[in-house]
Amino acid sequence: MKEPVKNADKFSLRKKYQNFTYALSGLRTFACEEHNIWLYILGISFSVALGFLFNIDRYEWLSQSVVTSLICSAELMNTAVENAVDLASPKYHTLAKKAKDMAAAAVLLAASGAFIVFLIIYLPKFCILL
Repeated sequence: MKEPVKNADKFSLRKKYQNFTYALSGLRTFACEEHNIWLYILGISFSVALGFLFNIDRYEWLSQSVVTSLICSAELMNTAVENAVDLASPKYHTLAKKAKDMAAAAVLLAASGAFIVFLIIYLPKFCILL
C-alpha cells in the first residue's frame, strides 16, 4: 500500500513561485558577476540582427534559439561547477581541476555546435551576396 503524501511532497504554487525567484536570482548573479555574459549578449544580438537581415525561416530561428539556450545553459552550469568546486576545494587538487576542465569542455562543445549551426544557416546566405 502506498504511503500518504507528506506536506513537503504536495504541489504548491508558492513553492513553484519561490523556485522561480531562485532561478531569477541565479540569472541576476550570472549577469552581474560573470564577464562572459556580455560576450553572449553581443553574440546573440549579432545573430538576431543577421536573422532579421536575411529573413531566416522559422526552423532556422528555432535552431538558432536552441543553440543559444544550450550555450547559456552550459555556461551557467560551468559557473555553478566552478563555484561549488572552489567552495569544496579551496586549495589546488587534481580532481577539482578535472571537474572544472570538464565543465569548461561542455561550454566549448555547446559553442562549437552553435558555430556549426550558424555556418549552416548563414554561410549559404553570405555566398549568395558574393
